[in-house]
Amino acid sequence: MHVSAQTEQNASIDKPSIQVTGMGKVYAVPDAAEIVVILRNRDVSLKTAINSVENEAESLARSIKKYLIDSNDISIDLPTTMNLFKWDQKKALDITTGYDATQKLTITIRNLSFLQDFFKELFKRKIHEIERFSYYNADESIYYKLVRQRAIDDADNQTKDIATAKKVKLGKLHYLETNEVFVDQGKSSFYNLGTYDTILDSQKLLFSSKKIVYACTVKMITEIE
Repeated sequence: MHVSAQTEQNASIDKPSIQVTGMGKVYAVPDAAEIVVILRNRDVSLKTAINSVENEAESLARSIKKYLIDSNDISIDLPTTMNLFKWDQKKALDITTGYDATQKLTITIRNLSFLQDFFKELFKRKIHEIERFSYYNADESIYYKLVRQRAIDDADNQTKDIATAKKVKLGKLHYLETNEVFVDQGKSSFYNLGTYDTILDSQKLLFSSKKIVYACTVKMITEIE
């Protein structure tokens, strides 16, 4: 939460108070994964290059459908194309030799028990690249709420401990600011994992997930009676 000018004014206090910063952390086991796959085809014909990569994308989508919970768990971008050139020494210019067509698929696996079989199916195909592989929590709102409450509880406990140590009586809560939740996925995300001619170790991917850390801080100001 970004602090507004009005909030800054509310944060100031001209009476005795206790000001603390509470911290909260929650460690969560990932329950979903997102994989971004790049398919690629080259041909002297632009139409053939595009049709081939589109057919491969549709075929891949059909073969992994059984590992998806919802039809929206896969999205297929439109193909992108690029001209391929070769330098003609005699003509002293670039000559078009063909076309490169690529297509990106973003796939969400919401049941991680399917992941190993999914990768087995994926690696049967001549994929060009796994652009990204990442673990995450499908419903982050649960952890956002929990980590904010832990930060507030920590600030509240600090305030009470200080009041006890100083032998003062606490008054009303004057100000509470909850900062944005920071999410640390550690090494759960992998980019540019390799092309189809590289042996990809799926087991390494499957067991490299770590717990996701949600962290939050709050600022609390409590009046002293």
